[in-house]
Order: sequence, then structure tokens, then C-alpha cells
Amino acid sequence: MRSNGATRSSFRAELAGATLSVYRFWRDLGYAIGALSAGVIADRFGFAYAILAIAVVTFISGAIVAIAMRDCR
Repeated sequence: MRSNGATRSSFRAELAGATLSVYRFWRDLGYAIGALSAGVIADRFGFAYAILAIAVVTFISGAIVAIAMRDCR
């Protein structure tokens, strides 16, 4: 199947738009929550712990994606 970069060509146009909208919503919400969380952690525990927390969350997220989202070829 061909891909246009963001979605597979087998998606209908209306599904592709809805899919990208949901993805962008959660992505943007993650930016806001991540920044606020990092600020709170840095204020209470210091910058080193804030960066460690970000690293842990990023690693866990990557591990979940690596396990749950296998290529279906």
C-alpha cells in the first residue's frame, strides 16, 4: 500500500482527517500537561528529577508503542 506520509492510501479521506485530528489533539494536550508536570516536579524536587521523570515517561511510552504497534505487513 502506498502512503502519503501521514496515512495509508487505503484510508478514506474523512477517516484520515479524523484520525489526524485526534492524534494532534492528544499530542498538543501532552505538550501542555508535560510542561506543567515538569514545572511542578522541578519546583518541588529540582531540575534533575524533572528531567529524569521526562526520560522515564518517554521510555515507557516508546516501550508501549514498540510492543503494541507491530507492523501488519
